[in-house]
Amino acid sequence: MSSKSHFVYGDFVEGYEETNEPRYSFGKIVGFDSYLIIENNILKSFCVEEQHLIIDTKNTELLPTKLMIYGGAILDLDYDMECLCIHLEGGHSDTRQIIANLNLLSKRI
Repeated sequence: MSSKSHFVYGDFVEGYEETNEPRYSFGKIVGFDSYLIIENNILKSFCVEEQHLIIDTKNTELLPTKLMIYGGAILDLDYDMECLCIHLEGGHSDTRQIIANLNLLSKRI
């Protein structure tokens, strides 16, 4: 059973928290594992520089043209012919910041 809470959703991009995958710290929920899926239609490139994943996208209102994610927040990364899928650790400060920023961008549309 899957339960999703979207923080960004639109053409060629989807981001959601998987509410069935909570992260705990000292018995308290600190966040939910999240997934950011960017389809190849808007993905220009991505690379690893030092400890960060750098993602360049085409101009879209849902994502900034350059997105930098700290590697410590990434649990898994999958890239195929259709999309780039990034599994982010719930409760991590970078994950919370990404969710907050993308949620703000998607609400402005």
